[in-house]
Amino acid sequence: MALIRCVGLAAMMLCVAAQTPPATPRPPLTPLAFPPSPDAAFCTTASRSAIETTIGANLNKITAAEKLFEAENKALFEWKADRLVAAGAWTEDSRRLFLAKLLADPVIEEGRRAKVAGFQNMMAKVASLEGAEKAGDHRRVCALYLDMLDATTGMARQNDKVWRHTHDATDEVARQGGVSFD
Repeated sequence: MALIRCVGLAAMMLCVAAQTPPATPRPPLTPLAFPPSPDAAFCTTASRSAIETTIGANLNKITAAEKLFEAENKALFEWKADRLVAAGAWTEDSRRLFLAKLLADPVIEEGRRAKVAGFQNMMAKVASLEGAEKAGDHRRVCALYLDMLDATTGMARQNDKVWRHTHDATDEVARQGGVSFD
């Protein structure tokens, strides 16, 4: 069967037919790591080009780490789910039901709300950033960029919490079904 990539928990419900081959090794998880964020003093001493270079590089690193993190967690979830189905601990229907229940889980819901709030916060920062740039307020531009880095990191940390919860729930299903992921 062809491997189909599923994006997000809701989409994964529609992709239950996607199966990793039985001999596929357990996908690795790279720890989510972030570059150190410049401190507030950076905004008073750095040139505009240094600010753009440093903030841009950090934002690119955070974005790349988050994309890798998301892809690896999805692959690991799919791998675990396929092992549960293969072991008879799940049917395709119970797999769908698990995902449906997970979408209603308070931790997942909190993650969804935090993501929306984080996105709204980022959009407000972008609007403020445009005003600060037009006004030529170099320090305010820098401070807003630092806030955007913090917001991006916060959203990634929330996503880490959601994935850890998802894996813990999947591991519990495995434990109850006598399935080992080792």
